[in-house]
This record gives sequence, structure tokens and C-alpha cells, in this order.
Amino acid sequence: MKPIKIIAGLMLTSLLFWSCEELLKDEESITSNPEDLVGTWTRDSVQISMEATVSSEQTLYHFFEEGTGEVAVTGDQTASLTYLWPLSYFESFDDRDNYRCNDDGSWYESLEQCQDNCSSTCEFDSSSGGNDPSILVSNVDMISMMKALFEGSTTAQTITVFGINSDRDSSGIETEHAFFEVLNIPAMSSLDELEEFDPDSFRVAEYVSDNPTYTYDSSNFSLTVSAITMYKVTRTDSTWSVDSTTTVSVSGSLALTSLTIPANTSTEIAFIFDPTKFEDDSDGPTQLTMNADGTFSGVSQETHQDSTGNETTMTDTFSGTWTADSVDITVIQEITEDGSTFIDTMTLRYYVVGNNATFILEESPCGDDRMDDQGNLMSEDECLDEMESALLFDEGSLTAMTAKMRYYFQRSSSSRPFIPMFVQENSNDRINLNREAIRTWERIIANR
Repeated sequence: MKPIKIIAGLMLTSLLFWSCEELLKDEESITSNPEDLVGTWTRDSVQISMEATVSSEQTLYHFFEEGTGEVAVTGDQTASLTYLWPLSYFESFDDRDNYRCNDDGSWYESLEQCQDNCSSTCEFDSSSGGNDPSILVSNVDMISMMKALFEGSTTAQTITVFGINSDRDSSGIETEHAFFEVLNIPAMSSLDELEEFDPDSFRVAEYVSDNPTYTYDSSNFSLTVSAITMYKVTRTDSTWSVDSTTTVSVSGSLALTSLTIPANTSTEIAFIFDPTKFEDDSDGPTQLTMNADGTFSGVSQETHQDSTGNETTMTDTFSGTWTADSVDITVIQEITEDGSTFIDTMTLRYYVVGNNATFILEESPCGDDRMDDQGNLMSEDECLDEMESALLFDEGSLTAMTAKMRYYFQRSSSSRPFIPMFVQENSNDRINLNREAIRTWERIIANR
């Protein structure tokens, strides 16, 4: 039984959910004077969110947020476990990719699929799915745990995990085992230390018990554990021994929190996304200078780290023109690609509060360039059906999804010039939202 390696496998193949921070509740009602945009702005952060519209009331479960209640651990070790990992949900998306291509390490669902895509030989993993945990709770959310295990941290961390996994003996009889582990993750200050770190080697205390007593409701993701006494085990290579005098007791109830989404009302939700794509806030401009004559310029700076830890910083400059009313800003930039020059136009929601400016880009994640896992273009209906299933909404209930990217800027010191503002409000001649421009937002603003 190697729970940590099992957990890692699940994480690497599952969908990731990401919850956004609480956003400004009344931002839709804020209006600003376009003159307030004039000056030099430095980007503070980028925030991504999603809004869903459904035809009938739906329930969304927060898979990566702290749950309601706790599973308490007492005795030789103590812990309060408040994060429930919905493994049964992730398993519903697992195709059991048991065949691996020895050439590139890719995994496939069937031998035929592997042979069609592999130029070398295909290997069958007979152990896949053999003893996957069916229940897992922890003192941290699964994204934080995976980041700690596989990306390291500059500070030492202690992670506690309780789980239940199934196994079959040689006669095919299925049994259940409970395990509790205390994981001390050392501080790692360099990439070399991380490369030498074995995530399966830092188990500092482990307790097990057979035939655990618990109830789990997979429809509303709630768990109740009834006072399981677990005994400490010590493993040495392939052998292990039980210390019946050193125990922990595990009990309590824990359930995922949920959000009720009303019918026909666009509602901000946690959403399916890979958070690592945006964790460094590298998208969009680093600095913007908005001039009163209707021109703008900016700098986009990105730092990339290669496998050896060497960093390379790339800096791009861009410029264009802008107009604004009290709600929207429209930016126009001349783009040259492959010897051809064209004009890109983008309209965004904006507001300025004191020395803080927010620009909001909205687009549908089911746009014309949406592709499935095999790289095939998807229709909007196919895309919505896929998201509907992943969010556990009723069939046919999801009618629209809107992605929002919020770029937060702070005004640089003494950057605003005291000169007249020549950009006129265009509230009666507002440029319509352009889907093509939405997809090229990064190029328009960041010259990428």
C-alpha cells in the first residue's frame, strides 16, 4: 500500500478545479472618469473567474475548499482534517490508462490505442487501480499538497492524511483498510534539492486498521467516521511490523461545501481550470502608460525558468490608441505577424478606485477555437455539455459560461500628469464586443 504514489497518479490524470478569491461585489455598478486612467500603472495581480447561467436551479460542490465539519485525530498524533478529496468523482473521469508507450512514457486506455500512437513497444501496467484509495481527507487542499510534494517549498510543512483504500486478496475477496499518515515535507531552497526529493520517502508516522467503520455519501460528498482505532506500523523494505501500544483514534463528520446557482442568473462559480497556467501572473502587461492624447504604451516582462534553474527574462514593448467612457475602454493596436499588418480592437470593462485600476476581459470558454483532449474542434453545445457533466449539473441545464480575467494595477508614484483629458466619452457609440479580439487579448495588450 503506497497511498502517496496513488494520490500523485490520481492528481496527474484528473481534472483540476480552482476557486477564485472573493471579488468586489458591486463592481458592475462602478463608473469612472476616463481622466482617471491617465498616468503610469504597474500590474499588481491577475485573477480569473467563471460565471455560469443555468435554466434550472443547480448545486455546485467546492472540491478544493475547506469543508463543513472535521475528522479529528487524537492519541499519539493529533490533527484536524477539514479537506475532503472527492476521489470517487475523479474516478468517473478515469479511463484506466493501463498501457504505456516505452518510447515517451505516455499512457493509453487500450493496447490498440497505444500501438497506434507509439513508435516503440507498449507495456501493460497490471497494478493500475489495484489499491486506489476510495476516501481521502487532509489538513490541506489537494492542490496545495501536490504543490508541496512536487514543487517544493521554502518552508517546512507538516501534512496529515487519513484515507480508506480497498484491496483484493489472492482469493479475490475485497477488504478495506484505513490509514493515517504524518508527512513532514522539508524546506527546499533550490531546484537541485527538489530533484533529489522522493515524495514517497518522507512518511514519518503511519497508522493502519482493517475493516474501518464509516459511511460515505457520494451524491453529496459527505463522510462520517465512527471512532476507528489505528495502530502504528513500521515498514522496512517489504516487511512491516505493528506497534499495538501506539495508537490514534479517528472520528467525525466532514462534507463538501456547496453553492446553489439560481435559474437564469449569471453566477460566479469555482471552475475547471489548470491553475498552474496562471500561478505566476505572467499574462498581460507589466506596466501601462495611458496618455491624455489618446495614446498608450507599455511593457510586458516575463521570466522563465528552465529545468536547470536558470532564469531568462523577456521584455516586450507595445503601443496603440485608446478611448473610454465611464464604463468601457477600447484599445486599438497595429499588429504585424508574418509580414502582414492588421488592426486589432478590444473593448474591456474598467474602473478606477483611488490609485487602483481594474481591467476586466470577458469571453466564452466555448469559443470558436475550443478543442477536446484529442485536439478536435468542439461546437459550443459540445463544450457546454462537457462542462455541464464535469460540474455535475443536470443534463441540458447549462446554457452559458463566461470567463473573466481581471487585471489589477496600481498607479505609479506621481505618474498622473496635470494636463487636460482629450479622450471623449463614447457611451452612444460603444464598440461591440469582438470575439476575435477577445481571443487575441494577450497580443493586443501584451504584444504576445
